[in-house]
Amino acid sequence: IKRLTDKPFGVNFTILENKKYKRQMDEWMHIAADEGVKFFLTSLGKPDRIVAFAKPKGIKIYHDVHTPRVAEKVAASGVDGLICLNDAMGGQTGNRSAETFAEEL
Repeated sequence: IKRLTDKPFGVNFTILENKKYKRQMDEWMHIAADEGVKFFLTSLGKPDRIVAFAKPKGIKIYHDVHTPRVAEKVAASGVDGLICLNDAMGGQTGNRSAETFAEEL
């Protein structure tokens, strides 16, 4: 990817409670940091571990949220931004319009 662009690029991590996957994700996070990735997109699960790893390295973290309640919890974990899933996102878990979500936040 670095050869194809001089623009920032990121890596997406789905947070799963699986020991084998967690080990693999740790390896991927280290590789991503070594390669100069500028941001991580995360979803599901609590991003605390990823925040603790990424913040000291200057990597931004943006987390998918599907309700205002989840948004509040995730924001408290220290992520840099929220990706507010809405009902127009095809295949996502959003259950309200983008406008309603924004008003509720």
